[in-house]
Amino acid sequence: MEDINVALQAEPPPSASDQEDVTISTSLFELYLALKEFHALKESLPVSEKSELHMDSYFLWFEPAIKRWFSLARHKAFRRLEKAVELDKVELVHSMVKHSTSAVDSTCCFGQIREFYRQLDWPDPVGAYTFVTLVMDDICVGAKYYAELMHKKLKAAGYFDDEGQFDVTDQLCITLNNIEHVKRSLASLPESLGFADIERSMQKAYGEVGGQQSHRTLVNMMESAKDDMSNKITDVVIVIGKKMQPDIKKFVFHLAWAPDSARTDDAICPLMEYLDNNLKTLNMSLLRANFDKILDEIWNVVLRELKDTLDGNLGKESPFYCRLHEALDILEDLFHADGEGLDDDKIQTEDYKYLRETLTLQKATTDELIEQFFLEKLQQQKEETVANYGTLSVKVYYDNSDSSLHIEVMSGKDLPALDTNGYSDPFVLIELCPSHHFPSSAIEKTSIKKKTLNPLFDETFKFPVAVSQLKQTGACVLFTVMDHDVLARDDVAGEVFLPLAEVYGQDRPSIPEGFRAVKQNTVLLIRPEPPRPRRINKHSGTEGVLIKFLLLSFRYLWRRKYLPEFGPLGVLETRDWDKTAQDFYKKRRALALQCG
Repeated sequence: MEDINVALQAEPPPSASDQEDVTISTSLFELYLALKEFHALKESLPVSEKSELHMDSYFLWFEPAIKRWFSLARHKAFRRLEKAVELDKVELVHSMVKHSTSAVDSTCCFGQIREFYRQLDWPDPVGAYTFVTLVMDDICVGAKYYAELMHKKLKAAGYFDDEGQFDVTDQLCITLNNIEHVKRSLASLPESLGFADIERSMQKAYGEVGGQQSHRTLVNMMESAKDDMSNKITDVVIVIGKKMQPDIKKFVFHLAWAPDSARTDDAICPLMEYLDNNLKTLNMSLLRANFDKILDEIWNVVLRELKDTLDGNLGKESPFYCRLHEALDILEDLFHADGEGLDDDKIQTEDYKYLRETLTLQKATTDELIEQFFLEKLQQQKEETVANYGTLSVKVYYDNSDSSLHIEVMSGKDLPALDTNGYSDPFVLIELCPSHHFPSSAIEKTSIKKKTLNPLFDETFKFPVAVSQLKQTGACVLFTVMDHDVLARDDVAGEVFLPLAEVYGQDRPSIPEGFRAVKQNTVLLIRPEPPRPRRINKHSGTEGVLIKFLLLSFRYLWRRKYLPEFGPLGVLETRDWDKTAQDFYKKRRALALQCG
């Protein structure tokens, strides 16, 4: 055997086409099995005679030959996989299964490698780890190779070509199912190859860390192969999305631009029929795992088309966005399918959240947007923890006896220095917001305090309002701390938003004690978000010519000095057809620009 092993090691790598290689390897394996069976007979001998046997290490004689056999097995497996894919007509082998002959042949081929390892039954548990890794390598590399072969066959059939109409074909579905079927077969490897036994043996020999590391190595080999095969499936799924995208784009266009008189259910009907027909075919032909991947990809294509339509049509009137919002609800129900389709995590992607939030804002009335703006400001005020711009102390209560809101502006502290002398000349504007809830309430103003960052006002104001007005959505009192300038416009030091729904006294018939009954409220000043200036990038060459052309084509956008706003204020900005929206947006932008 030593001479044979030396000769084998001197030989070039084995080849499945070399019949001599195959014959030698097969003969040596048969000899190993015969000696293994012969060695097992020692259990029938008396104990006294067992010690005289000199074959306990017989298996070590065959170690180089076994390793060469595994190398040969890989070559044979590759040739068999190639032939199986070549002969596969990519047709269903039975109405009850969704894969074809090559997938069956491949799993059988890998089963034969596992069977060889089972028959090998290497006597040394620690040494068996080497052969398990060889088996895993042969099967995992073979599985990845099969996925590559099926991928190439689909490509050769023209599936990845850009031209031509997309149709859901049997070849497409069966190819995906074949790869998935072979990938699933890998899941049985830990049990059939005895990963747990290997880990225990390695743990006895090399400690707990050694055992865990050996197990992790084997599992990683399997997971790596499964990931590679999943990536091949994903490559095909992405192409399905790309090929369906033009039709989806066309149907979304018809949805968005249907006559105003058309109901959303009617306008979306062509898109729903197109999706329903294709998804039914895919669902019938694909394994569930593959169908879920395609369903997810198509959902994302639909979302991207809706998002592009929305982003390209900002500033429309509410009915346009109401239709898209209703369409999003209908499509979500289709893809969720009462829990049988995509789960919530797959549905609620970033594009979905953007669409849901933006359409909800865009379809809102101008008054609702203004209310939402103040709700967000109240939340921002509540979450503010750092006094970057100082504080303002006030008292506020409501007296039912005179149906009035009473406000006392007490003092400011640590206000920002907005004048060159290191001080400010602060005063406070008091306003009930939103103005459509308080149409009869005027903006009040304190006196100006000269050269101080800690002004003492002690001024009171009275606003006649009904208690029901305090409970309106977004109702608040807005304190704007200003710095008075004689020769220039006044600067904004900061703002305070207080919710009117929480004002003291609303549930009492009267407040005879007046402000003495109210606790002083010291609140941190916050500032309006400053507009984001546009950055003009310099370009040269042909790229510069193209950019210049685009800029000339969209001059009205480029002339803007600032980027669009986000949230409710951003929607109000786009409503150039609504004077109330424009007035509110311009007022808030002017305040942001006045921040010193």
